[in-house]
Amino acid sequence: MSYKVNWSRFVMRYALIVIGISLVLYLAGRLFHFNLRSSGATVIPIIVVSMLEGAGFARAEGRIPQGIWAWQTSALFGLVGLGVSMAFAAFYMSAFTGGLGVFLTPVGFGMLSMVTVMMAVFFVLGARLFFWMGARNELKRKRRE
Repeated sequence: MSYKVNWSRFVMRYALIVIGISLVLYLAGRLFHFNLRSSGATVIPIIVVSMLEGAGFARAEGRIPQGIWAWQTSALFGLVGLGVSMAFAAFYMSAFTGGLGVFLTPVGFGMLSMVTVMMAVFFVLGARLFFWMGARNELKRKRRE
């Protein structure tokens, strides 16, 4: 197998997408007085980065990722993405006043834990789907050329 995940590139792409989406959401709120929810900042990066990795896999291997290796890699994509998302969330909540104190209570921590588990499941399953989809799209593009 010639494909190898470049984790620094993965994290850098992920972080740049999170920052870009956060800026768009912030500017939309400030300029147009339109409050967009931040769920896009957590969902879109894992989709885009997993698709890019799938395309890279297809270019290197000439096939779609399959088997236990694809699931393990997708699980790592999801968990690394979750870690980066949670780090940005903690930064944003502490940088902007009043956001972090709610999660320091027992009820808030329980809710945060529940949401984190749900996000982890979604990120892993989403990473697997879009890893496969990125590879499939790349192989289709190669066939058209």
